[in-house]
Order: sequence, then C-alpha cells, then structure tokens
Amino acid sequence: MSIALNLDSFFTGTTETVTNNFNFDTGSITEEDTTEKITEQAQKFGFSHKKFLNCMSSISKEFLLTQTLEYWLLTYMSETATDSTDSWNEDYSPDAWLIECFSLKTANFIVTRVSEEYLKAQTPKYWIDWAIYQFTNQASKEFISFIENASENKVHVFKNIPIIVKSIGDTSDKDLNQFNNNKSTWYYHTTDLISAESIFTDGISLVAGQKKQDFGGRTSSFYLNDEFKWAIDFRLQKFISSPSAIIIYDIPETLLKEKEYKHLDLNN
Repeated sequence: MSIALNLDSFFTGTTETVTNNFNFDTGSITEEDTTEKITEQAQKFGFSHKKFLNCMSSISKEFLLTQTLEYWLLTYMSETATDSTDSWNEDYSPDAWLIECFSLKTANFIVTRVSEEYLKAQTPKYWIDWAIYQFTNQASKEFISFIENASENKVHVFKNIPIIVKSIGDTSDKDLNQFNNNKSTWYYHTTDLISAESIFTDGISLVAGQKKQDFGGRTSSFYLNDEFKWAIDFRLQKFISSPSAIIIYDIPETLLKEKEYKHLDLNN
C-alpha cells in the first residue's frame, strides 16, 4: 500500500509551470506548430530567442514533428551549454552561474524554488534538466483538482490509492495512525506532484535513478526515509515553493540496501 500526503494542501491560485506563463501542448509537436512557435516557448523558459531559432532552423519539419518540446529544449541546452555545467564556480552566485552556463535571461525560477544547500548539492546541469522537465510537464488536471478539493487530514482515494492531505506547517505523523494496521516497515519518499501521479499510475521507473542524484547513490536506486520528519525536512529543502507529496511504502527489509541510508535496490 502506498499513501501520498500533499504538503501544500491549499494552493494559491492555479498550479502553473515553472515560468508561470507557459501555455502550450507539451506532447508531440503538431503540423500546425511552427519553428517560431516552439522558439517562443523556449524564450518563455529563458533561452535566447535568436540563438534558439538559429539552432532550430537547420532541423527539418518532418523530424521536428517527431519530438516533444521537452526534447528540443534539452537538445538546445546540450548543444549550447558551456563545458562547466557539472560543477559550480565559487566566484559566481548560483543564479549568475546558471545564467553563464546556459545563456539564460534569468535563473530565479530555479534558485528560488530550492534551498541553497540543496542547490549546491546537485550540478548546474541537474538543475537545468529539472527546470525543463518542470516547464514541459505537469500533473493531470484530474489529479490537481483532486488535491485542491480534498479536505485536510481526511482520507481520500485516487486511483485506488488512499491519500491524506496535510498542511505544510503540520510535521507530525499522528494522522497516519489510521493507516497503520500494525504495519511497522514504513518508508517515505518525497517527490513532486508530477512524479507522484506517475508513480500511482505507472509504478516506479527503473531508469529514473541516477548516480549521485535524487535517488541515485552508487547504483540505480530509489531513496527512502525511515522517519516522516526527515521526509518533510527534505521537502522543505527541495520544494520551497512547489506543490509536493510524500509517498509511503510498506517494504520488507530484505529489499532495502545499506543500514544508514535506506534505498530500494533496483539492480535486480
């Protein structure tokens, strides 16, 4: 059984993508979409309109139609980024270094959403990949509506998954006792709403783990906290101003690796 707890139970306004002005079909590009329209979305993200348009101009319309907006943003980033995207420069502030690495107009939409400590724990490339993903993906309207309309501290069900909504200021786990049923092997995974819905509908992606990244470690893995308060602490570091969820798993110890830092072994 897995249970999700949304820590931002009452959203301020409509949940939006990272730039707050993104309104575009993020699936496969259609024939009605032009290179210029895609470039406009890249500009909204923060890339140079002129540079992005120049990069896209060499791509045939036939190939353009086979890929998503996310793919083209990542492609442009990989082709134009500096060679220093795997480390921070102490002579620059984090936002200034992100702007330098990726020729962004601003990096505030990245640095204001996570703590500086957590920001520095990951590479600049990690954060630009993360920002592009957030920009071009979002939880379904069905899931967002479900969370927005759920009463706080009451059990609700989404796709056969029991969910309880909690306020960000409530760090206790007393409301979880109604799920307990004498279960003792509970582990907590903090994530965003997009990933939470994906886990509910599609399960854990075995290719999601990256070494030394969110769920990485030395092997492909899926990090878990064995205490609710630490899962909340991680949420407060990474998701400062973004809706998020904690998914609770009841997992046998035999499937977990390492004693100090529990993570789910995905090797087999």
